[in-house]
Amino acid sequence: ERAAAMCKELTPLFAEVSLFKPFPMVLINIMVCNMTMSMHAPDASIFEVGDFADSMVLVAMGAVALQTKHGAPVGTFGVGASFGEAALLGLLPVRPATLKATSATRVAEINAELLEAILKDPAFAQAARSLDFLREERREQVSLGLPMCLLPLHVSPTDVCVRMAALTAARLVIPPKAAWMPMPESSPDGPWFSILAKGRVRVEILQ
Repeated sequence: ERAAAMCKELTPLFAEVSLFKPFPMVLINIMVCNMTMSMHAPDASIFEVGDFADSMVLVAMGAVALQTKHGAPVGTFGVGASFGEAALLGLLPVRPATLKATSATRVAEINAELLEAILKDPAFAQAARSLDFLREERREQVSLGLPMCLLPLHVSPTDVCVRMAALTAARLVIPPKAAWMPMPESSPDGPWFSILAKGRVRVEILQ
């Protein structure tokens, strides 16, 4: 009963992760019910910069702080925040930062091997194709240095920071006359900023 309750609690959190939004709810539920859960005391490291990485973790309870390799703070995140998308996609085999619990924290973790095994089910062929497409899209972003090379920063696509930004940037295609609402500042993954790569838009401020 406890495991069932945990699955019910976590399924909507994973459904909000951008990587999994194209997935049917039945697939997300299977993922959640097969992933690993772990508890971490305050100030305990969940992972450290340079660790091997092949999984995504999601904060299910508590709060965490992300730090650079030098210990500088990046930000503090709460329930619903996820880390390791590029690792889960097989694009980045090491942790680029350190993640520490700032309170009693529970995290859920899904690794690439488990996800691949689940996606072998023919019923989830479309979800598997969406991940394959996303991998190629991110590889293209890295090779071109997008989106940072679109800005007047005089940076190279080979710059490490540019490549890291390209690995985590989400590409959005907005059809003509469609309305797009930016991610709210209250997003579990923290504030976002958007860069127009192609086309024209009209910005409207809602009162």
